[in-house]
Amino acid sequence: MTSSNNHTSTDELYAILADSHRRLLLKYLSRNENSSCTLQEAVQYISDRHDAIKAHVEVALHHNHIPRLEEADFIEYDRKNRVIHPKSEERLAQAADRL
Repeated sequence: MTSSNNHTSTDELYAILADSHRRLLLKYLSRNENSSCTLQEAVQYISDRHDAIKAHVEVALHHNHIPRLEEADFIEYDRKNRVIHPKSEERLAQAADRL
């Protein structure tokens, strides 16, 4: 999904940012002091802003949004410890500039 220069094209970036769950997750990571967060922290942050059921948000993140963000090289997900890490501060900033 990335171009040869390892930067996401504008179209690819907007496709990633088209979903509010992904936008909120990237925004949370960009504003979080230690950058990384647990899945539960992300679920809490997103469900608070969407007035959504936490279990639904967790399933959507785990099975849809986290894999898409991993594929686009924005994050790494430690499935064993359920921790989300930004892949690079530069890529996170690229997305955050458009949030």
